Amino acid sequence: YDPGSITDTPEVRDEPRLLEAMMESFTLPGGSDRLRRSWLHTIPPTLEERMWEAADRIFGAYDAPGTGYFLAVEAEGERREYAVDREYVRRGDTLSTGNWLQKAYFWTPLTEEEVAALDRDPGHGPVLTAWNETDRFTVYALSDVLCWTELQDGAEHWLRPSGNAESLYAFFLADARRAEMERPLSEISVPGTVTDYDAAARRMAEQYGAILMDFPAWYWTSPYDLALLSVEVFDAYYGEDYPNFCFTMIFALKLDEGNRDYFEAGAGLGDPIPEGPYAGWYRWGGEVVAALEDGLWRFKGLNTGGSCVWLPYGLGWAARYEQLTAEQLVSLYFLTRGRTRDWNLLNYLAQKPVEEVRGELEGLPEDRRQALLEGMEVYNETYGEWYDTFDLEALR
Repeated sequence: YDPGSITDTPEVRDEPRLLEAMMESFTLPGGSDRLRRSWLHTIPPTLEERMWEAADRIFGAYDAPGTGYFLAVEAEGERREYAVDREYVRRGDTLSTGNWLQKAYFWTPLTEEEVAALDRDPGHGPVLTAWNETDRFTVYALSDVLCWTELQDGAEHWLRPSGNAESLYAFFLADARRAEMERPLSEISVPGTVTDYDAAARRMAEQYGAILMDFPAWYWTSPYDLALLSVEVFDAYYGEDYPNFCFTMIFALKLDEGNRDYFEAGAGLGDPIPEGPYAGWYRWGGEVVAALEDGLWRFKGLNTGGSCVWLPYGLGWAARYEQLTAEQLVSLYFLTRGRTRDWNLLNYLAQKPVEEVRGELEGLPEDRRQALLEGMEVYNETYGEWYDTFDLEALR
């Protein structure tokens, strides 16, 4: 029989999933998948399926991660917009927002009367929007419906979700909260003309403090006040290929039971400051990784500990020092400052044969030779009880 004649039957054309189920049950030799796809291709996609395709275009799919999209939250008279430059995931799983829209809900089109009755006033309830150059999704918190707009012709399609206990608004809000949490990655920067790492670190910490004081109400309650207590660069790489450094920043935060939970995550807050100008406030902070990219010092991440600089010779952020030669270790010693230089590089250099280390010392200018010997001496005094040390008599 002619497979094309099946799609001419109105009952089948109105129920494309019936035909798909039939095709799934067939076991045909030699290219059955291609035949199945050719049959299904003649059936116009449903509105729900077209919305799924729009979701893939905005948020990305497994086989096409997407190039980014924009996200906006309008609530309590304020609108926040975010540029999302990568695929977001929720709760640590591997499903993107687009995949969740396809898998977590059933969708029912709204009638014109139902659309007219919706409360779309952002003053009455938050409105969330995600869009790219071709499509826009708008979610209204009060009604928990989705409006899909095709931007090329302005066509609007209203759909109501069902089949999932979590509201559509709460679902989209999770992405907005993630975007707000990652504001430092996109907003914090210092001109690359600032070559003093300590000065660049302080300016970044000040910008981070401003973000803490600027939380939108739908995200979290900002501290009532804060003060920047200290900024210290503890690891640095000065190579021209990728200058970068790590620093600690410590704030004093004025909090109460209503807004302290956010800052309890990670390393926590500890006891209130006992005395001084910030008595009753809480110390809070972390380790920041910063790098020079496209002429700007960029905020690369905030950690509770264990941060280290990026290094060349194929190390990257992993710092597998055991693969380095004595020559490479000595070269990096004079391009670094702090933890990497004083501990990591010297620790692995101390494990090299004395002859190799002596050869590297003899090839250095006298001022650098003396500086490295002094660093070795401090290393021996600091770590000699637990780790390999340098035979300084043999090296001098």
